[in-house]
Amino acid sequence: MAAGGPVALSEAWIGSRVIAHDLDGDDLADVLQQNGDASAWAIVPREETPELLRLAKILGLDEYAVSELLTPASLPGQRVRRLPAGQDARR
Repeated sequence: MAAGGPVALSEAWIGSRVIAHDLDGDDLADVLQQNGDASAWAIVPREETPELLRLAKILGLDEYAVSELLTPASLPGQRVRRLPAGQDARR
């Protein structure tokens, strides 16, 4: 993506290879289901909307992660990603 260009809304990758970008929630879910070893991030809304709840489900976020996104201290357009199975997010 060129500097100064549009900001991607989502991205999925395997290893160091990007396999998809700028997907909506349903398409991102399809990519993750078809590629079990893929990881993804998405820019999510800061309001509790159907889109946020759908993305949270797709990315495997629990209610505490969603609550964290909705707190005033969270940055606008905060990026959240699904970690590969077995990877600890606290590292």
